[in-house]
Amino acid sequence: MQCHAYMTFLTLLSTGNLSMLLLVATPEEGGEVVPDLERMMISGHSRGGKVAYAMALGLLQSKSQDQHVKYVGLFALDPVDGAGKPMEPPIVTRDDVDLAFPVFILGTEYGSQCALPCAPPCCSHSAYAKVTRAEWKYHVKALEYGHMDFLDDSWCWPSIMCKRGNDKERLRKVSAALLLSFFESVLTGSRASLVDAISNASIRLDLELSSTTPSWSTTNLNVCPA
Repeated sequence: MQCHAYMTFLTLLSTGNLSMLLLVATPEEGGEVVPDLERMMISGHSRGGKVAYAMALGLLQSKSQDQHVKYVGLFALDPVDGAGKPMEPPIVTRDDVDLAFPVFILGTEYGSQCALPCAPPCCSHSAYAKVTRAEWKYHVKALEYGHMDFLDDSWCWPSIMCKRGNDKERLRKVSAALLLSFFESVLTGSRASLVDAISNASIRLDLELSSTTPSWSTTNLNVCPA
């Protein structure tokens, strides 16, 4: 990924098999891939996370909405609602961010730090977490990492100005594991793999907000390994 925001749409295919949860499906010879538009998941980074929220809340219109798309999960990767104040349509100032499906918010410690932060406190992952009500919700912060560390290195100004962490490849692997385990949890109804992904992460994580209906205690998680 290059500079700043991006989004991802995933669909759980009609087979119900996690191995068929794909970005681009290429069926075997003679096979057919049938996406289930009633079980779509959406993910986005930065302002892509804002757009993911807006689409999940029905605030944005798209051609896909004409195809009876139904979202069943949202993974927000250090979402940002604006630069200094929320952009239209605002999310973090709403009082009706009610989502009838699971939500995972992954933020960063350094995202709100520096003179011109990539993720200002008023519009950062923490602000999203405060207003989000969901079927169940996790809010996790990657300590000692910044907003742009998820993306490929580039010379665009956010990559230069925003505070960065070390060993960015490790963060990218952990965030990918969290993304896939979250989707697996939504698909299977079991959060075991998600708890394992958080507990065994190779970076320091801060579980700021547990599930709204927790089936486990944060004392069982090694969320801030030494």
